Amino acid sequence: MRARLVTVVLASAGLLVALAAVASAQVTGGCTATIDGQDLDAARSARDAIEVDHDATVTVVGTAPGPIESYRVYLKFGPFRFQAAEGDVESGETTYTDSVDVGDYAIYGVGLYRVEGETTGTPCSAWGYVKVTGRFPLFTVAGAVGGVLTVGGVAGMASSWPRRPGRSV
Repeated sequence: MRARLVTVVLASAGLLVALAAVASAQVTGGCTATIDGQDLDAARSARDAIEVDHDATVTVVGTAPGPIESYRVYLKFGPFRFQAAEGDVESGETTYTDSVDVGDYAIYGVGLYRVEGETTGTPCSAWGYVKVTGRFPLFTVAGAVGGVLTVGGVAGMASSWPRRPGRSV
């Protein structure tokens, strides 16, 4: 019984570690990036993350010091990475602009997402954090998994509770 409790606790702790993401924003190659006009470089930590509503459509703009051939924008939530935008840029352009529907990704979870952008042509990359808000956490994939693990953990603890001698259950 205690082995089940230890397993549940370790699995829950592993999920929390996998979903936690705390680091600083970084821009390399002399490029800049914004999300709805807010500088990604200012989103240096979870505390400074750019807040976006779960059903918003945000505008992503990236600029490189030289001509861009193509770009990709990714959202990372825990161990999962989703391509949110991509495109080719007209010859000689140094800026790209695209829209991302946050609702397409907020179904997986609200909270902290890492945004990663990269360009080809003039290689450039940037990353920082957005905080998705406005949705009840248990109505997301991550929230449902967390809820199931919690119920399993409570059931495991209850089944391992010491019984009084002489009584059967």
